[in-house]
Amino acid sequence: MLAALLPSVVLFVLALVAFSGAVTIVHGGFIRLAIGALIVALLISIIFSSCAVLLLEASSSFPTDVVPVIFLRGALGAIAQPTIAGIVLLAMLVVLAMSTSRVCGLVEEIQILLDAHKAVAEAEVISSTKR
Repeated sequence: MLAALLPSVVLFVLALVAFSGAVTIVHGGFIRLAIGALIVALLISIIFSSCAVLLLEASSSFPTDVVPVIFLRGALGAIAQPTIAGIVLLAMLVVLAMSTSRVCGLVEEIQILLDAHKAVAEAEVISSTKR
């Protein structure tokens, strides 16, 4: 009896843990951040591919036997074809940039608090030595 009930209890507990984790992620705003990053990455990918196509059209009058032109056309051809992997990598780059920006802001705030604490401590030491 207990052996038949145990998998159901374990499955129920795992479902509760997964649901509470999903609620925590949604409450923290990570889903909005990820969707926003995907939208920004999609727009950046569209802009890059449009510019690459325009540059490919502009470089069509260049001679085809020059090695730098061959590499330029190859790179522009690769950029001109947006892929899902490229869009996801751009989204990861956007999330990384946003996270780095937040961390830099937090570090600056911590530095300001430490400087203020140091100034108050020095003022207390000076006022205690004058007495």
